[in-house]
Amino acid sequence: MKFATTSSGDAWARATRDARRCCEIESLKPSFCDNHNDADANGDHVVSLGHQAPRISVADGVRAKPTPPHWRGNPCPWGRITRCALLISVASFFAIAITNRRRVSLIDLVKQANFKSKKVEDLLPRKVYVVGIEHGRRNEMGHIWLDGIERSEKLQLTLNVSDASADWVFDFLRSSLGDLKEHLKASGRVNHAPTKSRIVMLDMSDGGYHNLQLRSLPLVFKYFGKENVYYATRQQIVNRNMAEGFRQLGFSKRTPFSDQGTRPVYGYGFKAETFQKLASSLGNPIGVLRYCVRSDIVKKMEVVSGNLTTLVSRSRPLDVASFWPDDSVTDPKSGIKSYLRTRVSRTVKALGQLHTLNVTVGLVGSSWGVGRNSVTDVYSQALIDHKIVVVAQRDKWEGHYRLMEALAGGSLVMTDPMHPLPYKLKDKDGLIVYKSLQELEKAILFYTMNPAKRLRIARRGHYIAMTYHRSWHVMERLLLGNWIKNNIY
Repeated sequence: MKFATTSSGDAWARATRDARRCCEIESLKPSFCDNHNDADANGDHVVSLGHQAPRISVADGVRAKPTPPHWRGNPCPWGRITRCALLISVASFFAIAITNRRRVSLIDLVKQANFKSKKVEDLLPRKVYVVGIEHGRRNEMGHIWLDGIERSEKLQLTLNVSDASADWVFDFLRSSLGDLKEHLKASGRVNHAPTKSRIVMLDMSDGGYHNLQLRSLPLVFKYFGKENVYYATRQQIVNRNMAEGFRQLGFSKRTPFSDQGTRPVYGYGFKAETFQKLASSLGNPIGVLRYCVRSDIVKKMEVVSGNLTTLVSRSRPLDVASFWPDDSVTDPKSGIKSYLRTRVSRTVKALGQLHTLNVTVGLVGSSWGVGRNSVTDVYSQALIDHKIVVVAQRDKWEGHYRLMEALAGGSLVMTDPMHPLPYKLKDKDGLIVYKSLQELEKAILFYTMNPAKRLRIARRGHYIAMTYHRSWHVMERLLLGNWIKNNIY
């Protein structure tokens, strides 16, 4: 753009004219501009910018809003400053917004990745070495420990006994103290050497090997340190003898269950005393072991039902099941007496006859070693065909696979009291706890006549079993969990 020449010029006149134009453009009060003389009145030729000045029309004493000049016109000093400030503000706003957006996205990414540690090794699966794997994969060794480690995304099974970074699992029932000594010797671990790996010692026995565990502590303390030794057992009750209650004179359906035992830390006798010594010797709380949902039975139920997602709401032609004989208190294979289970089966059978319910009483499928290591079609079908499945524990100990099998089958499960119940399960929140045979009768009749409430509790129980009690859930809580906050597995 070319500028025309001007005389020595009147700078004040030029500034006054620019001020007038700014006032007109911004619709300010005219008094500011009217107090100055028009620059053209001085007869001087000022800079020509190639555009006409805005025309002002006065009608009825009202100043009309002028048409703003072209942006390439003569810039007003105040207008230029205003526009520059506006552009800077807008640019700053977008710059801050983009920066914040990137910052939030990064934070979200870190949260989604669960990035809790800067160490790369903490993000990798935790290696686990299992003592006694050479003895095979039967029972809990295969169903829980090995199956859980192999199916977990957070754990990795290792066969390298000398891997110093691996956690250890030792099963008192499926291995021996001699096995543990041999594996520790072969590992090359140095006595009392600092280590971050833990050893989890597990006891799934019916009676509890508390004395053996107490004798093994000095050995594992030397290799792992007291703070890295964890112990969990299925038997959290001593002096349980449910049969004695049924033998009492005058026992009736209304009589609450008695002789359920006491917690070892408050009990008496040899087992209670050794348990108390064990608890005081360990650096961590004693964990509560419970059976998990076996993967093989889930697979079998999926084949039988055709669809696990609709398992709870599927049509169930039968009402109530108690998978234990009602004609004898003695187990024909083991010779162990089970008064509680027998009385429960008799109660279910009598209730079915009195109220015309479709009930199943007696063993279904295989028992003992075969049933513990394989699943039959007939048993899986029975689990998903009954609306209610009643389970009962042995007279002298707690815990069994039947509870989790029934919950996985999607029926409403009723059980006698456990101390404590498995993780996340509560009375009327996932299952029903009956404390007498009369309570059992009332619960069966109530929930057979209220299908909506039955389905609600059954759906909750099935959800807890499949979400928190698969084999890998149990192993991750045992090996990665905080035993101070939760010690129920």
